[in-house]
Amino acid sequence: MPCMCLLELNAAIEGAEMALPELSATLPSLPELPAMPGLPELTGLAAGLGSFEMAADASFDMAGAIGLELPDLSGLMSMAHVGGAFGFPELSADWQASLDLAAGSININAPALGELAELVAPMISPALGLQGLAGLTASVDAAFGVDLMLPDAMPQIEMALGAMDFSFAPSLDVMMELGLTAQLMAAAEGLGFELPGELPAFAAALDAAVSLEVPELTIPTPEWSGLIGLMSAMEEINLALGIDLMAPGAAAAIELGLPTLEANLGALEGLGLPELPAGAEAAASLGASLNAALPAAGMEIPAMPELGGLAIPELPAMGDMSLAAAFAASFEGAMGGELMLAMPCPNIFCIA
Repeated sequence: MPCMCLLELNAAIEGAEMALPELSATLPSLPELPAMPGLPELTGLAAGLGSFEMAADASFDMAGAIGLELPDLSGLMSMAHVGGAFGFPELSADWQASLDLAAGSININAPALGELAELVAPMISPALGLQGLAGLTASVDAAFGVDLMLPDAMPQIEMALGAMDFSFAPSLDVMMELGLTAQLMAAAEGLGFELPGELPAFAAALDAAVSLEVPELTIPTPEWSGLIGLMSAMEEINLALGIDLMAPGAAAAIELGLPTLEANLGALEGLGLPELPAGAEAAASLGASLNAALPAAGMEIPAMPELGGLAIPELPAMGDMSLAAAFAASFEGAMGGELMLAMPCPNIFCIA
């Protein structure tokens, strides 16, 4: 059964007390981000080219494979997210006990989480600004495979632009079926079921899950939002800029790279982006969905199974448990420590 560990949480608070005030005071002035119309769509297309080409070449018709018209998978995906973040077992009768134990652990740790939320509040605004910069560099890296923090970024981007081929013509209807199937399989796997082989057991587990009672958390939603915002920002900054914000000298490292970054941002704005094909925004969105769901489902497009006949019941909303899961998921990337333990913590005060 999962629990939130006080040792990890207290360590995070101690680390934040030392690092965040100094970081907040020493962050350099950030350059103004350039207006780059079309970059998100271009990024999605570039990242999804492999999936699009596979879909265009696939010699099968996925129409109606799921057997549902645009099913709402949000409740199912939310349950899978909560289960994955907290290390819950397979969706079964044990899920209720797991939910109750995780919620009890979180509520016991509410004062410490509130202290952390209060501590990080002044840091949220500058971190979100830095997250915007990190997001742009991540987008450029995804689209062109180029690190904007490096001096030779612009020649590499020009070469990548010239090599791009957007002549594919997949059917968006087929892509939508593929995306929905992949998301459904990824959610099922997150809840402990492999489709299509375990489809009857999965359907039975979903029917039983309708009666789940989601426990309430004592931490106010604004506190969750602040914690999630900062942790997510720090996680993205760590990944995109390659800078550990909690490490000594993080602000100095950012400032050292700013002159090169500012020069590349100006050149990128003046470079111009290629004209995107019709339907690029929808295709980019579907490509992102496929790229995220297919690896999680462990599937390749030509091997996608038919899942017709599966009825997804109206599942209980996870409520603040979803917020807690989002915080737990981003905590490790931001702080480098595990917050939710998949087994009982040896500290008896960690659990309800």
